[in-house]
Amino acid sequence: LGTAANSILVGFVLINLGFFVFNMIPIPPLDGSRLLYAIAPDGLADLMDRFETTGLIGVFFVFFLFFSFLQPVLSGIINALATLLLGRSVL
Repeated sequence: LGTAANSILVGFVLINLGFFVFNMIPIPPLDGSRLLYAIAPDGLADLMDRFETTGLIGVFFVFFLFFSFLQPVLSGIINALATLLLGRSVL
């Protein structure tokens, strides 16, 4: 593949990995919270149920509130997964 096509494909991989990692954050209503529900005590599960009613607005609020903490963690996870899949670091 040419350099431009390679860059486009790597971009698609990174975007999809970003969506995957973001969706696996254990905050309701994201899919990662389903894993947390399985092991959470009743009090935390009740709190998560109440938080889930805020929907995506609550997720974005938490994400923007803790962006400076989450960004390096999520970037590291995405880079590790990209390195595993592509065989080289891309970020």
